[in-house]
Amino acid sequence: MSLEAVFAAIAGYLVLHQTLTGRALIGCILILVGVLVVQLVPMLKKKKA
Repeated sequence: MSLEAVFAAIAGYLVLHQTLTGRALIGCILILVGVLVVQLVPMLKKKKA
């Protein structure tokens, strides 16, 4: 659910040739990094244990 905005922005860029402002691009990157951190940190902790 959290990546919905990121995929919408990518699809808009590729399909509709829309451009992202710097603020929107930073927002997409922050959402993507946040989701990756939430998903990967627990997996890394399990490997250490």
